[in-house]
Amino acid sequence: MYRLILLVFIQMLFPIDYNQHDVSSNNKNIKFSNSYNDLSDEIILENTIDLDDYIVGPGDVFLFNMISSDGMHNFELEISPLGDVLIPNVGVIYLDQLLLSEAFNKIKLECSKKYSNVKINLTLNKIKKFKVQMIGPIQNSGFFIANPFTTVLSLYNEMIDNDDNKENISIRNIKIYREDKIILVDLLKYSMTGDKEYNPYVKRGDIIEFSIKDRFVFISGGVKTEGNIEYVENENLFDLIHLVGGLSEDADSNYINITSYLDNINKINMTINNISDTKDYILKPNDYINVRKIKEYRRTDFINIDGEVNFPGKYVFDNNMSIGDVINLAGGLTKKADSDMISITNQLINGNPDYELERILLIDPSDRTSSEKSYIKSRKKIIKGLIVSEDKDLTKLIYDYKIEKGDEIFIPLKLNFIEIIGAVKFPGRYPYNPEFSISDYIKESGGKTKNANGKIFVIDNMSNQKTKARLNKSLNNGDILFVEQKEDFDPFTRFKDVMLILGQAAALYAVINTTK
Repeated sequence: MYRLILLVFIQMLFPIDYNQHDVSSNNKNIKFSNSYNDLSDEIILENTIDLDDYIVGPGDVFLFNMISSDGMHNFELEISPLGDVLIPNVGVIYLDQLLLSEAFNKIKLECSKKYSNVKINLTLNKIKKFKVQMIGPIQNSGFFIANPFTTVLSLYNEMIDNDDNKENISIRNIKIYREDKIILVDLLKYSMTGDKEYNPYVKRGDIIEFSIKDRFVFISGGVKTEGNIEYVENENLFDLIHLVGGLSEDADSNYINITSYLDNINKINMTINNISDTKDYILKPNDYINVRKIKEYRRTDFINIDGEVNFPGKYVFDNNMSIGDVINLAGGLTKKADSDMISITNQLINGNPDYELERILLIDPSDRTSSEKSYIKSRKKIIKGLIVSEDKDLTKLIYDYKIEKGDEIFIPLKLNFIEIIGAVKFPGRYPYNPEFSISDYIKESGGKTKNANGKIFVIDNMSNQKTKARLNKSLNNGDILFVEQKEDFDPFTRFKDVMLILGQAAALYAVINTTK
């Protein structure tokens, strides 16, 4: 009886509002419990509870069923803050820190001492909650309510996931202070391996310490994830490689280079020639690891063909292929293709620097030679690496050229017209006639107007180059014939310009006479 009165008195000592953080449920929002003994939140279990693994303590509630000669007795037994339960007619039984199986056996044993021919049925009905403490450079440090199935990761997700300093908080060097032990927690390793050793369940009285990331190792090359990885003491290189997802397919596992600092200034280089030997290398802060890649490993280069072929697209590059071979791979030319024309560009070649052009551009324009000026003009007229043909014989010859990496082939549509613009009577589109010269096309368009200045240019359909035309030359499909016209003449504007010049000359003459 005195023990029962003492239990009631102890319960009254605890205030009903501790306003402590509650992360014992699976709700992702931060909760505040009215009491650290609040058991109202639902707990979702990963697995059924193991009788030989679960440790009981204050807050655990058992369903108790006893069948004896006196009848059936049903009770709800809650372990008190003192760690015991009170069973009427049996007494107080101390259970704190026992395994669940041990607790059940002890209850049955004590009941059998009071009752003969008794049958006891027990099950765990409600799970306890308890306080743990989180410390370190985090916004929500303090005491939190957890349960036996709260992990360090769940605490992290609840309390640190929205922390303004989250990116700097370590997830690999978390410490749990439990009685006289320090337990190391590595959430990154847990996420990669699923090993619960690195993400343990918390226990009553735990102090969980978070820290700032301050030491790293760097890994690059033939691994699936490159970058800075937080350093952990006594970790070997083999585990680190596994931590970043393992080696990539193109990794050379027989060549792993390590640069390591001997002190704050001096460093050494070493090479590991067998992946199994990485288990023997213990990492140090600021180590730089590079796993060599096999450069030509399953390398596939492509060439592209577009325009009037039956199956345009990308095709795998082969050193032995010709341009004609690629056209055949693409199903040959369509009926609408201009078989006399072809253009080939190459972005790899076009991307190479033109050092001669760069040199000339550094020279003041007034100091450039005629050759240098000509080079600039010539380079601007054509794309670097371009092959273009509008001649039947040249196109046939180009078909035999070896293909180069990065080539992009274009077969144009056959255009049966040319365009005439500028100082002709009837500018516009005209049917292409291979027998016509430039002079014939000008006649076809009604001849030159009085506004023509005598200059005639051809803009090439394939290369877009503008060249001076000769009247006896022919055009190609799609070419543009440009008959240049004089600038618009405005008599009034010309009169104003003349008067302005005369006025300036008269003023200059007056100044000269005055100074004599």
